[in-house]
Amino acid sequence: MAESEEYKTVIGISFGNQNSSISFNRDGKTDVLANEEGNRQIPSILSYQGNQEYHGVQARGQLVRNADNSVTNFRDLIGKPYQEVTNHHCHYSASPVNVEGQVGFKVTVQEDEESQPKEKVVTAQEASTRHLQRLRESAQDFLGVKVDGCVMSVPVYFTEEQRKALEAAAVQAGLPILQLIHDPAAILLALMYSESVLIDKTVVVANFGANRSEVSVVSIKGGMMTVLSTAHDENLGGEELTDVLVKYFAKEFEKKNGINPLQNARSAAKLREQCELTKRVLSNNTNASAAVDSLAEGIDFHATLNRLRFELAAAAPLNRMAQLVEQAVKKANLEPFDVSEVVLAGGASNTPKLTSLMEGIFPEQTAIRSTSSVTPLPFDASELVAVGSGVQASLVGHFEASDIASSMESAIVEAPHLTAPIGINEGGKFVTLLDAETALPTRKVVEVVAPKEGGAYIPIFEAERSVKITKAEPEPLDEEEALSDEEEEEPEEIKERIAVPKTLLATINIPDVSPNSKIELVLQLDVEGKLTATARPKDGKGSSVRGSA
Repeated sequence: MAESEEYKTVIGISFGNQNSSISFNRDGKTDVLANEEGNRQIPSILSYQGNQEYHGVQARGQLVRNADNSVTNFRDLIGKPYQEVTNHHCHYSASPVNVEGQVGFKVTVQEDEESQPKEKVVTAQEASTRHLQRLRESAQDFLGVKVDGCVMSVPVYFTEEQRKALEAAAVQAGLPILQLIHDPAAILLALMYSESVLIDKTVVVANFGANRSEVSVVSIKGGMMTVLSTAHDENLGGEELTDVLVKYFAKEFEKKNGINPLQNARSAAKLREQCELTKRVLSNNTNASAAVDSLAEGIDFHATLNRLRFELAAAAPLNRMAQLVEQAVKKANLEPFDVSEVVLAGGASNTPKLTSLMEGIFPEQTAIRSTSSVTPLPFDASELVAVGSGVQASLVGHFEASDIASSMESAIVEAPHLTAPIGINEGGKFVTLLDAETALPTRKVVEVVAPKEGGAYIPIFEAERSVKITKAEPEPLDEEEALSDEEEEEPEEIKERIAVPKTLLATINIPDVSPNSKIELVLQLDVEGKLTATARPKDGKGSSVRGSA
């Protein structure tokens, strides 16, 4: 890959439906940048009033008094034909309209203070361009240099048309995309970047965003990631949790005052804004208060809520999030005990109850990594995607765009993988040498010991994965427990993944090898999955054998 001076400053972008973040790697350290208002989480919102266009936090403030002129949740609508939009989340802002087959939004603007207000249409692609342009300007203000490009993350479910539309919007914003990477890959890059040693493992990446949730099961082998399964719900996220608080507090207000604040759009928007803050407080504290001046008909509102009551009220969406994780694991043909690590990312994952739900699904040996877990995250859960995008930006930033594009050809990034383990019998037990999901081509070198009688016969098998279930030994009862009439508890079942030899692939026979001598066994599989096995005595005494299957 040829190096280039074309891209000198490359940033990472996490472009979410509700919030976006900017990251940059300087001197080997990736940080999330703050915009000119000091925000690291920048609302993905545009709002129009008179001849002014507001963005970010300022635009979010317009949702209370100028909702119909505010454009939100446009990320997932970019590149989608209007007739394919069966669901959107623009319930508290300008609604999507059909603009020559594209998704757009009608807003009222003025060219200047003297002119009359007129209707203007902003397409989802134009809104994305304006938003990305503002992010680029914020990055340049922070870094003090011109930004030449970015690496941006997208959900796994993004279509090719959406990816192309996003790339076109970024070019229009003066922020060409060097590479698009999937959200789970960005999350894992952020974690791998902070780890000194990479180990093979199976990871569940659960990304709970504002209004969509996506769970991916990823196998990491030799530093390569393979997505085994993905499950997503386009109507599940932090907004569902906010809805719970809105309904709860609205009911409390109506009980005291006989007025339903949700019947007035402005009152509902004010209450929703407060509930977003209360939800965040409950992620870090066991109690939170909610206060809104003049919520409805001039009446102020003040209430308190503890975390337990919130978790009970939000049981339905929280359980759906847990079920989505279980669905992804099942879709990958795995059991919970096969998972080495669970990573909870996205703003909604900060809810502590989600961590405890994961602890109920997965065994103790599975590490749960979240904001509130024993195994903490190295970054804020809301910033993992941005950090991972920034890490990737630092890796590809000094190469030609054409070389980056060619390196992303399907023949390169969609590598074939083993579908079943390959190994040998040693000491009466099957030993896996190459596990399922290992990317091809691959090579494995191991050392085996010849029998004490001399000579060596090494059969090489393809195996099938199975589950071994054993009963845990019950703890001995003390005298009081032994005399008790209470029924004994059922012994705990212990499950473990095993590989059982199924198909003989090849045999290695070295009759003249010395007793107890060491043999180097080399297994090679090409991109087609063809196996070549080579064995040679390490002491040089005896024949070398080579064969293929």
